[in-house]
Amino acid sequence: MEMNLTSKQYASLEGLAYWIAQHSYMSERYGIEDPEMPRIDDSIHMCFDECDALKIPYWVQNATITFGKDWRYAEGHYLTNYLETRNIHRMRG
Repeated sequence: MEMNLTSKQYASLEGLAYWIAQHSYMSERYGIEDPEMPRIDDSIHMCFDECDALKIPYWVQNATITFGKDWRYAEGHYLTNYLETRNIHRMRG
């Protein structure tokens, strides 16, 4: 499968990757009972709603989640490059 992302779609996926990475980091560092976790969870759900509204397929959202879950990897790599390896391309312009 292959997907070409618009700028809006890519921006939405960037947000999703960020909040997934935040969730992973906070869970590891402070535990899931940390008072910030509900806000992070709400942000993730908002990102899912935005991705659905922009008609981003689930398999693309799942690839982004996989990227964000490993917060150490995500911190040192670009989402664009990761998605390219999965035939998900960011359209320029």
